[in-house]
Amino acid sequence: MTCSKVALALSVLGTVGVGVILSMSAMTIYGGRFQFRSLRWRLFWWASWLTFLVGIALSALFCGFPANHLAFGLT
Repeated sequence: MTCSKVALALSVLGTVGVGVILSMSAMTIYGGRFQFRSLRWRLFWWASWLTFLVGIALSALFCGFPANHLAFGLT
């Protein structure tokens, strides 16, 4: 896999993870703070965000932005 594909996969997985937590009501906001049903959901929340941010950082710092590849016809 190319660098940009790995970065895209990590970004999508992180986004899906956050979406799963929000859709399953594993987290609520009470008094301006996040409240999780269990420690497992809190760890999954942080892991999802970390995965998303690593994908974005990988794309921005090492792979180059995907739009640059599309604009110049690179693969």
